[in-house]
Amino acid sequence: MSHPSAATEAVVPHRDPADPAVVQIDAPDRRRFLQLLGASLALAGQGGCNLSQPTETIVPYVRSPEHLVPGKPLYYASTVTLGGYGTGVLVESHLGRPTKIEGNPEHPASQGATDAVTQAATLSLYDPERSQVISHHEEVQTWDRFRQAMSRAREQLRSSNGAGLRVLTESITSPTLTSQLEHLLRELPQARWHSYEPLTRDNVYAGSRLAYGEALEPRYDFPDAVVVVSLDANFLAVGPGHVRYARDFAGR
Repeated sequence: MSHPSAATEAVVPHRDPADPAVVQIDAPDRRRFLQLLGASLALAGQGGCNLSQPTETIVPYVRSPEHLVPGKPLYYASTVTLGGYGTGVLVESHLGRPTKIEGNPEHPASQGATDAVTQAATLSLYDPERSQVISHHEEVQTWDRFRQAMSRAREQLRSSNGAGLRVLTESITSPTLTSQLEHLLRELPQARWHSYEPLTRDNVYAGSRLAYGEALEPRYDFPDAVVVVSLDANFLAVGPGHVRYARDFAGR
């Protein structure tokens, strides 16, 4: 048994400096270190330059669009839909490219506020890779060819009263689009319209049926509420009107 105060000596194997497996690296001085660092940054920047990029010619406007001034943003009102319900927004654009979305102060559903989903909608408003022409089997076609093909398909559907035609949409609250789909179903009575959402509000509608006898979308009046009881319902972040509800709740 060894003494408690005895220390065990570690044995380091000896290597001959002449051995090829032994690599001796001398610590660089400050000047050499900065030279290597600068060279690394220069090579990294050069690697980011795509020398194989084809040459493109930038042609200015022959007639510049009205109110389009480089460096000066334009704002237009729009609507961002989520789950079939719209939120009024103001979109900032530069040279025709949307860059920022904020709530529209004049819209009752936003009152100038937005949520994370609406902010991220900027990515879907501008896509330089989207198709600019009509194509069929990877061949560019004209609008006249498209209209002719649609007319032939429409005549075939009329002969069968729309049998086999299925229309799939997300939830819709637009009166105009709803009226157009209803007109299509009257013209083609055998066609079917299907609506789908990955996250539904079936539980809400089932509760309204129990309370009122029919499927209804509730509207809450938070400015007059003194106490709010929320059970598994995050009304500040989820559901129709949650941006407005969050503002009303905070104001109260």
